[in-house]
Amino acid sequence: MLRVEFGVLGEICAWAGGQAIELGPARQRSVLAALLVKVNQPVSLDQLTDCVWGEDPPRRPTATLQSYLSRLRTSLPAAWDGGIRRSGGGYLLRADESAVDLHRFHDLRNRARASDDATAERLYEQALDLWRGEPFADLDTSWARAQRHVLQGERLAARLAYHDVRLRRGGHAALLGTLESLAAEHPLDERPAAQLILALYRSGRQGEAFQQYERIRKRLAADLGVDPGPDLRLLHHQMLTAAVAPAPAEACLFYTFPSPQN
Repeated sequence: MLRVEFGVLGEICAWAGGQAIELGPARQRSVLAALLVKVNQPVSLDQLTDCVWGEDPPRRPTATLQSYLSRLRTSLPAAWDGGIRRSGGGYLLRADESAVDLHRFHDLRNRARASDDATAERLYEQALDLWRGEPFADLDTSWARAQRHVLQGERLAARLAYHDVRLRRGGHAALLGTLESLAAEHPLDERPAAQLILALYRSGRQGEAFQQYERIRKRLAADLGVDPGPDLRLLHHQMLTAAVAPAPAEACLFYTFPSPQN
């Protein structure tokens, strides 16, 4: 049976047999995106209307939506065992969840969270490799912007969890460039700062590690009027009081990142 794959972690796209499928104009792609986010679940006409037009729908949104849905049905291969169908007062897209990059990302991330570090590293890499850019990159609606914001947060959380795993496995030297960039992108986020500080310390660059701690401490005080949180303070204290040199690559130096809550 022909397999159709869908992507929302970048521009909205679909492929069948290695060939791209033409999905039509932006509002038509918005309909597909809404169905893909809730694949195999019904999406009401009101929800579709909100996804496509927000607070400024046309006079007859239902007729326009039905036109978009009809065109999407026509664009999808007849040999595919999935499809768009009516469900209650709305529509659903029936498809294998693993064929939608967003749901595959969630599955890989969730499996990584429950795995040992060696397996988690591989699963996080697979999950992050699915991203082609900003999610819903070709859509500019209030719904798409809200989805984009949520998913960018999920991507950052997955990246940080992946870095935690690699640091526990001794990958500090290889991560330095990535962590420097990430800490610069999120100057008030203590977690990438702590990852960078730990990677610098373990790489024999203790002076730079302490400088990085002072940098974020001063930034937090100036911008937010707060001190570093307990995790970052613990890392700083352990660097100050460590009586031994940084651990070798295969060992885990004193500090262990707490498990994320989301």
